[in-house]
Amino acid sequence: MLVAATDKPSQRLNLIDGIQRLGVSFHFKTEIEAALQHIYETCDYGHFDDLYTVALFFRLLRQQGFLVSCGGGKIWILQRNCLFARDRLVECYFWILGVYFEPQYWPARRILTKVIAMTSIIDDIYDVYGGEISALDQFPEYMKLCYQSLLDVYGMTDEERWPSKEDPIASTMQNLRSQNGFHQGYVPPSMEEYMQVGLLTCGYKMLATVSYVGMGELATKEAFDWVSSFPLIVEVASVINRLTDDIVGHKVGILSLYEATHLRVRGEEILDEALSFTTTHLEFMVPNLSNPVTEHAVHALYQPIHKGFDKARMQGVTFPSMNKMIPITRTFLNFTKLDFNLLQKLHQRELSEITRRILTKVIAMTSIIDDIYDVYGTLEELALFTDAIERWEISALDQLPEYMKLCYQSLLDVYSMIDEEMAKQGGSYRVDYANLKGYFEEAKWFHQGYVPSMEEYMQVGLLTCGYKMLATVSYVGMGELATKEAFDWVSSFPLIVESASVINRLTDDIVGHKFEQQRGHVVSPVECYMKPHGAIEEEAIVELYDQVTNASKDMNAECLYSTKVPMPLLVRVLNLARVINVLYKDEDSYTHSGTRTKNFVTSVLIDSVPIN
Repeated sequence: MLVAATDKPSQRLNLIDGIQRLGVSFHFKTEIEAALQHIYETCDYGHFDDLYTVALFFRLLRQQGFLVSCGGGKIWILQRNCLFARDRLVECYFWILGVYFEPQYWPARRILTKVIAMTSIIDDIYDVYGGEISALDQFPEYMKLCYQSLLDVYGMTDEERWPSKEDPIASTMQNLRSQNGFHQGYVPPSMEEYMQVGLLTCGYKMLATVSYVGMGELATKEAFDWVSSFPLIVEVASVINRLTDDIVGHKVGILSLYEATHLRVRGEEILDEALSFTTTHLEFMVPNLSNPVTEHAVHALYQPIHKGFDKARMQGVTFPSMNKMIPITRTFLNFTKLDFNLLQKLHQRELSEITRRILTKVIAMTSIIDDIYDVYGTLEELALFTDAIERWEISALDQLPEYMKLCYQSLLDVYSMIDEEMAKQGGSYRVDYANLKGYFEEAKWFHQGYVPSMEEYMQVGLLTCGYKMLATVSYVGMGELATKEAFDWVSSFPLIVESASVINRLTDDIVGHKFEQQRGHVVSPVECYMKPHGAIEEEAIVELYDQVTNASKDMNAECLYSTKVPMPLLVRVLNLARVINVLYKDEDSYTHSGTRTKNFVTSVLIDSVPIN
């Protein structure tokens, strides 16, 4: 399908992005892998001439595990190649028809169409293709035709009538040369500086002047002198041109770059800057965008693609808006809707049978045990419960209080189920008691009123969040991929699992901090950081979120650099972190599930998608 659809890499990238966003990529896993492998081996940034595609190329390849460079900061500084300059003669003529359509002004239309076409090409040379600014004085081959055409066009204006004192060639080149600041790394200028230069480089002062050429007796010398003086009406037209072009012309590219920055790893400071830049611009642009871009931009700011779930409905984006944003046919869209509905029926049946049996039950048991240690158990009762789990035998039930017996019995049953499943695969599963000992350690801190250091807290907290155990259990039932070596690897607490645990622990603790303290809970990392650093709560939260960001970068890096672990196994761990990003975005939607989580569940498990 992907091979037959198109030979153009940019179109293939768009198609793959659409398939992935609609949540049906697992049907085309082999084709997508082959297509991206081919693109990785045959393409680089120079194959694409727009910011949107360059950023998409970077994001999709990194997402697949390919180690593509961010281009030394040139991910959005496109390859210098005049073959891609905007050759839009018909569009330029249409533009000029808006200036004057009257039959008698045909000479003016002819001249101004060529002027605006040449201005577009020159603008591209300075903005994108020219390389170092000194190259503009040396006239490489690809510039010679452009320069000759420029002389010819302005020679045409001389033949018509040019009574103005101002030399249009010198004026135009001087305006464009002012973009030298880009090559000097002068980014970003102040708004005043930008507008001072931008009102010149938009070209409307020059175009307004040239528009008078060929208008006969109306275009007197006084008229040319007036329009060349940059009167208010020309200045206002320039403001409208400059800002409208800047805002609208780059909206999709900025959105694509924003999504790409979330695949960055440590050391890529240029992408940190790009994230800050694109976030600010998207927030500014959203009120001025039109659907469906607005819906995608708003959702991206709230939940980037890389940090959320695959399914369009789980992502909070409607199928109609997806249809407008990605290159798919109505038949394929209906296939996607049908697939969603069929998968929803499967999930409904599983839920009714309490299947997805193993991991669902393990998470449920972990939540109950967490609450027992955090809230309900006395220190003496928790000591008995911890001892019973370490003994791991049915006779230990006798020593437990009544309310703990059902929990303990259920725990034995769940892990017996895991053993049965592992036996089918020719393996075995060893219960890891480390996180339960961590629960008991946290309980002692709470009952003793002890505030641990940040290091002490994280050493225990990375165990009690349960993600090491959940990552290991998530491999149960994954068939031949989950080899003994894979289980040994995931059980060794590799960096990707540690990073997922950091994201889980800190994100949960930050958003649930106030509620947990109200109901009586062990200190959170917020207090652990505030006390030794003398920081206020807001400062502590900023620091903790920085640690979450670094953990995300480490997860991205592990997906790029790993050669011994199959990608589907890495994705399980990555998805565990994504669940946290979704459920704990700004609030604890796991504990307080009556609103946002309810909406997620409704859209995924209850509401089907109508098919046209």
